[in-house]
Amino acid sequence: SYGAINGSGNIWDSGYRTWIHRVFDIVAFGAVADLRDVDLSGADLRDADLSGADLLGANLIGADLRDADLSGAKLLVAKLDRARLEAADLSGADLLGADLKGAFLMRADLSRADLSEADLSGAYLLGVDFTLSSLQYATVTSVVNWDSIRSIEGANIYGIEGAPGGFVEWAKLKGAVEISDREAWENHRKK
Repeated sequence: SYGAINGSGNIWDSGYRTWIHRVFDIVAFGAVADLRDVDLSGADLRDADLSGADLLGANLIGADLRDADLSGAKLLVAKLDRARLEAADLSGADLLGADLKGAFLMRADLSRADLSEADLSGAYLLGVDFTLSSLQYATVTSVVNWDSIRSIEGANIYGIEGAPGGFVEWAKLKGAVEISDREAWENHRKK
């Protein structure tokens, strides 16, 4: 047995988290996992297929999600502080208001992701792909290796907060845009 989700949204098992790295087995036969408000802090989810999963409000603080597939996942207001997301696929993921403080995002694919109002303070951004993603009103205080972002082309940085000196100018030189109107932004992404 890999455990079960109880009524409070916590996953439990009689074995000491041996099931955690296989929590994606909850997603049976291509069904979308409903993992809202689940506590997976510190979980080993390397290589997990959580594509399209509903992780709204999930606690993934310090979780190991290296090489995980989270494409199209709903991670609204999820807690991903210090999460290991190296080479993770977060393309098209909804991270609106997510907490990514100190997250290790090296080589992660965040293309077409919605990071509006997310807190990326202190996150490691070496090799990240932000192509056509929304960073509207995101907090980027003290981000590390921002000048080594792989791509930020077409990303919307309107209202970005706490940007390190030179970040906005650099991002615009690399093709980022500042579009305040939602409809205009959606039209821009369709190009």
